[in-house]
Amino acid sequence: MYFPYLRGKRFELLTLRESSDTIRSVGKIIPILEPVQSGVTELLKVAELYVNHSMPLVLVVNPDVGHLKAKHTDLLKALAENKKVMAAVTAGFLITSGTTISEVERFLTQFGSSPVAFIHWYNFSNPTALLSAMASSSNIAYQVFIESETGSNYRDSFSNYQRIIVRDGFRKRHRNIDYPDEEFFSEIHRTHPTLGFQGFGDFTIVGKDHSEKGGPTMPSRFTSRIADKMAIFGLDIFCPTKSQVPKTRLESSSKP
Repeated sequence: MYFPYLRGKRFELLTLRESSDTIRSVGKIIPILEPVQSGVTELLKVAELYVNHSMPLVLVVNPDVGHLKAKHTDLLKALAENKKVMAAVTAGFLITSGTTISEVERFLTQFGSSPVAFIHWYNFSNPTALLSAMASSSNIAYQVFIESETGSNYRDSFSNYQRIIVRDGFRKRHRNIDYPDEEFFSEIHRTHPTLGFQGFGDFTIVGKDHSEKGGPTMPSRFTSRIADKMAIFGLDIFCPTKSQVPKTRLESSSKP
């Protein structure tokens, strides 16, 4: 199972909308969406689209970057008003350096009747206490780990759960002209089972670092062979000018 991590900027929401038919046909893609912009209208439209087509989506309710970092309550209020969406999506909770056990317990109580996922951006200082807080909850669908931010011993502590490893394979360049025609991206799609994970993810060709200023510098085209006989993904990126928004299109093929 493939878990692309997206930050909910305008061009990423457009990607999810325009790629919905592809994602539905492949059937093995679960996007993780961390909202970063204050307006949630477009976010809810995308979530409703996925819910209406019975497509899985992990929606982070405590974003750690962007305009909503300090406005979790505003986001939760907007989501609570759309009961159809919140009843169908998987609520995601970020584990960061500032996370407390009480916040984890409150999240599990609030979303006790629907599937949830924890996304680990940090080695929680007391994993035993964290696991204890989670022990009585049977609705935890995934434990997602950002590879560069967590250690192997920490990740192994959660071996009783469905575990997903997210690797940032994108090597950012300062200028578009600096990108080579072809470059190794990642092999985690092949190696994650041998590492003990049930799924894998990446930050597509945006990378894990978040920026509020403009669009990212990207190669003009990216193609990734996800797995034999599963899918081939191509991303066409149109680099933005002051009057443009970068546009990403996700394509798929069942060729090996």
